Amino acid sequence: RLCAGGGGIPRPPSLAEELRQAAKAARAGAVYTYQEARQITAGLAHRFEAHHLVEARHLRNWGFDRLNAPAVVLERSVHLELTRKLQSILRPGRQYSRAQVWRAYLQVYARHPDWLRAIEPYFR
Repeated sequence: RLCAGGGGIPRPPSLAEELRQAAKAARAGAVYTYQEARQITAGLAHRFEAHHLVEARHLRNWGFDRLNAPAVVLERSVHLELTRKLQSILRPGRQYSRAQVWRAYLQVYARHPDWLRAIEPYFR
């Protein structure tokens, strides 16, 4: 979109437009890298957030790059709910085997087979 006056200078998207784009990404359930998902949600006052499909603590423990790991865009409330569910099974401050983590994700992400397919290579 161009600024009024036809100066040819692109006008930055409004917050409302950015929120619509983030909501569209969330509804689509598209899997991004965490870095891409963060870019989609930047400047949205945490209304939408990037969610690592494998928690950053496990990625770090297993030597994976957290920025390039699979992620999705979620409304903040959904992000918090999923994080609470995962952390109720896999308590923070402890280390878990890949098998233990995979079982937790199978349970929490049961309604999201596309998410499970995206993270399955981390558990081989």
